[in-house]
Amino acid sequence: MKLTKTLLLALGMLLMYQAKMHSQSHGAASGKDHDTWVVNQDRSNHYGRVKLYTGSSAFTLSNHKTDFRLDYIANTSSWNRFGKPVFMVNPEGNAEIFGDINIRKNARIRGNARIDGTTDMFGDVDIKKNAQIRGNATINGNMLIKSTYIGDVGHGNSWAGFSHNDRKNQTDYGFLSHASGSMTLINKADTGNGYIGFRVGNIDKMVLTNAGNLELKGGDIELKGGDLKIGTLQLKSITEEGASTLLNISGGVKTDKVVLNIGSFPDYVFQKGYNLMPIETVANYVAKNKHLPNIPSEKEMVASGMDMRMISLKLVEKVEELTLYTIQQEEKLKAQNDIIQALSKRLEQLENNVSKQ
Repeated sequence: MKLTKTLLLALGMLLMYQAKMHSQSHGAASGKDHDTWVVNQDRSNHYGRVKLYTGSSAFTLSNHKTDFRLDYIANTSSWNRFGKPVFMVNPEGNAEIFGDINIRKNARIRGNARIDGTTDMFGDVDIKKNAQIRGNATINGNMLIKSTYIGDVGHGNSWAGFSHNDRKNQTDYGFLSHASGSMTLINKADTGNGYIGFRVGNIDKMVLTNAGNLELKGGDIELKGGDLKIGTLQLKSITEEGASTLLNISGGVKTDKVVLNIGSFPDYVFQKGYNLMPIETVANYVAKNKHLPNIPSEKEMVASGMDMRMISLKLVEKVEELTLYTIQQEEKLKAQNDIIQALSKRLEQLENNVSKQ
């Protein structure tokens, strides 16, 4: 802010000259290689001005009633022109710079800031009120805007982020970005309460709790406690061989292929020594229980749903058992057919013998 101090010093010197001088007192109105001092030029107390120029360009320091200005004149053919404004400050201390800003050290702005050009800042920036930047801003230090801290998160130059100023250099920065671009993180303190939320109309629509539960508020998808629910109906979880369901879907599912992970397949039915239930025992069981052995009943299916993995394996088991029953039946039919053929031959021989008598 050396420029501001210098300009204020120049203003003080100008006011001292104004106390002694009431009109143009040195130099010609125009001309090459002349500096012109004009203090209260028209004796009307409209303004006081110091003009310094060489050749065809000049800078002017002007003390108006409402502000103090630094202007640049590219063409001095008209000596009484103010030129293009460069810097302006009013009695309330508000400053305005009309161009790019290059700050080599820290900047501390207690009022509002508006920058229309490019800004390069090589130190920390502390803005207590509103800031409006319409051009590019390059800040090589940290930035504090009211209670918002932006800059070094305390994990080296590879990470940058922002958070509340009270959380500066903590491990729970609100937003983190890695220099490689491979990681962008939203973060919160590791506490037992609170959450990371996404809102619409200031109403939570999706939240991630500290326990790791992800919930869509008012939606049809909910991941909570390790279970995923899709749809409006919460289906009862099924436990089969110690494993609980993780996905519950209320509604239809259309797919080209379903692959189930299984630990075994019912080919054990064809192994030697398999205890195939006698068909008479199966008949008695069905008559009593109204369902096949080792198959859940209708009541069980309705209550807990149908386990596709389990029922698929059980159905294959029953098909293979049915194949064994069919083989056994075929063997019996063949034996019976052999007996019938033998009896038929004997009967034919007896009939032949009787006809010869």
